[in-house]
Amino acid sequence: MQALASVVEQLQRQHLDARMNVKYHELTSQRFEAFDRYVRIGTALLGSGALASAGLWGQVPYVWFALTVLVAASSAIAAVLAPAETARKHRDMRRRWIDYETKAEMLSLQLAEVKGGDVPPAFLDKRNVLLRERGALEMDQPAPNRKRLVVAYAQVCQELGLTPAQPPRQLAT
Repeated sequence: MQALASVVEQLQRQHLDARMNVKYHELTSQRFEAFDRYVRIGTALLGSGALASAGLWGQVPYVWFALTVLVAASSAIAAVLAPAETARKHRDMRRRWIDYETKAEMLSLQLAEVKGGDVPPAFLDKRNVLLRERGALEMDQPAPNRKRLVVAYAQVCQELGLTPAQPPRQLAT
């Protein structure tokens, strides 16, 4: 049997990591959504300008050509980088981490009802299922952006009233 204090500490770490991942994916999806919005607006403005300058083709053909090239470039950026798709993936990961965090919290509440110094084997089985789910989440995650990860960690520590001990080693430890 495993000691109650050890399992409580593990669940607290799981909860903090889940919160950090939720915040990280929230920040990342917001950044890609903003980038996608700017690319779309820029493409629309440049396309309108190219269309308007088509009437000036005889006087200043290089303006129409330049705007047309910029429209093509911004469309290519949107197609190659796919910021909308990347934002969707991060929103989905955020949702999955929220589900995981909820399950970890429910497990913590169940653990609070345990009396004595040892954790029952049935509870450890539930914890192991949770850890396998976490492993699946970690496998599906894209490579983290280090700066955004540190920001997410600091924000979560601030929300929880904790002092950040050190920057996180990786997205999900």
